[in-house]
Amino acid sequence: MKYKVGDKVKIKTWEDMEKEFGTNHHGSIKVKCSFTKEMEIKIKNLNNRAVTISRIRDNELYNVKEVGNYNFTDE
Repeated sequence: MKYKVGDKVKIKTWEDMEKEFGTNHHGSIKVKCSFTKEMEIKIKNLNNRAVTISRIRDNELYNVKEVGNYNFTDE
């Protein structure tokens, strides 16, 4: 686990994630938790600003209050 609750982080853009990991047959980014098109819309609304980690699940899944009920990983 790289981050803790309260840490400020920036979420990579869809384009950066697509270049780094590629997409699966559903069009989602190929990472452990699937980075979906619905998440892309939420992240674009952040305009590259820092978000706050509000919860950590299973020592590897992060929730950020500014994005809603989506999980993110260190990837």
